[in-house]
Amino acid sequence: MRPPQVRWDIEALNPVRAGDIVLDAGGHLGESTLRALELGAARVVTFEPNPDNARALRKNLATPIADGRVIVIEKGVYDRVGMLTFDQGADSASGEFEEGSGHALPITTIDRVVADLQLARVDFIKMDIEGSEVPALRGAV
Repeated sequence: MRPPQVRWDIEALNPVRAGDIVLDAGGHLGESTLRALELGAARVVTFEPNPDNARALRKNLATPIADGRVIVIEKGVYDRVGMLTFDQGADSASGEFEEGSGHALPITTIDRVVADLQLARVDFIKMDIEGSEVPALRGAV
């Protein structure tokens, strides 16, 4: 079954090629991860800080996780490692990290994950992280 169309998947651009290492920041339920695999990605590291979404993502991606082609990081992507308040939006596809008190979720940096996983390279980064894109890029030197 073909994964649903994702916004970054424009055939003329061919954003993911066979053998690529992909980071999917804002993994949600796995749509972009599945599409990256379909396009030939060798490995996808997907970040999903929302525990409910992460459970669904793990269920949806059970086979490629078991095959080692997908790694799920249950953290948000930001410019530092630690905890940050997460304000859940109206649905599972929305929510944002913000400074303040409230429900805190773990955050990490792209650089930390690349080092921890000993990735030799990253070929494509997809981010749909509700306004945290700039801090996430600061954590990806």
